[in-house]
Amino acid sequence: MKKKKKYNSQAPQIRLAMVFLLPWVIGLILFHIYPIVSTVYYSFTEYNLMKAPKFVGLLNYKKIFHDDLFYKAVYNSLYFVVIGVTLQIALSVFSAVLLNMNVKGRGIFRTLFYFLGNFANRPR
Repeated sequence: MKKKKKYNSQAPQIRLAMVFLLPWVIGLILFHIYPIVSTVYYSFTEYNLMKAPKFVGLLNYKKIFHDDLFYKAVYNSLYFVVIGVTLQIALSVFSAVLLNMNVKGRGIFRTLFYFLGNFANRPR
């Protein structure tokens, strides 16, 4: 006696979900995973556009940690993050509190803030 195959009623839905997910997966691989993997690969090579990549191991990392300019760049990046981002968040919260205060003419202040924010970033 043959066993009867069970029909999976969710199979068409799963296939449809895969069709809708496929563009996202392709984009993830092309624009995120491939660049990360190739960056790691090229960091271990000496690469020139005119020659094929030559594997040098950790030599590139050894060079960069002995370069004074690298430490200056790290310092500048950390300074920007700590000072710039913190200041920007503090000013954003302060302006949000000011715009939500219950004062006379609040609508005018909100409108001016909205328009000035939009016109400041307009291309010239």
